[in-house]
Amino acid sequence: MSELTDEEKKIILAKELTKIYPQLQINMTKVCGYNAPLWADDLLVVGLEYWLAKPLEQQWKTHLDGKIENFITYICSVQVRSGGSRFYTQYRKPSIQSRELFDNYKYVADEDIEEEYGLVIDCMKKQIELLNPYEKMLIEEKIIQGRSYAYINQKYNIHNGHLLRDIKRIVKQIRTKCKHCFDL
Repeated sequence: MSELTDEEKKIILAKELTKIYPQLQINMTKVCGYNAPLWADDLLVVGLEYWLAKPLEQQWKTHLDGKIENFITYICSVQVRSGGSRFYTQYRKPSIQSRELFDNYKYVADEDIEEEYGLVIDCMKKQIELLNPYEKMLIEEKIIQGRSYAYINQKYNIHNGHLLRDIKRIVKQIRTKCKHCFDL
């Protein structure tokens, strides 16, 4: 019997993938669990891309061993569980970071927030103005700008422990002085 050409191997592998595809869809549902409606199809695509990126000889050997389904399912299982995988960064992470919109929830504009919390905001602004320059800088950098402790540490050469302690103290101080506004 003569050796198969690469083209013949590719045709056989494509037919094999077509044959096992329905079972792979079932496997993805099991791998994803209750998130199957969200992830199963995308996960299967990622698994197939990894499979097809393998050298033809590896694909062929896996086919001869009868392990294509196992191999793709294993790839997908690792992808769905790993926090650093391509599937996580492209599919899971964006869905985790996006917020749900609810039909029955009234999303308010900034003006409405300003109107509703005007007393609190005014009080907080007044208390921030009364702070010393170091405390104002901390509130500006961490609370208003949302900078990380590492960024503030590097920019101002202040120890992280001191930053955490001072910011907690300042926020508590402002909360205490504006507490009367929350009780209205």
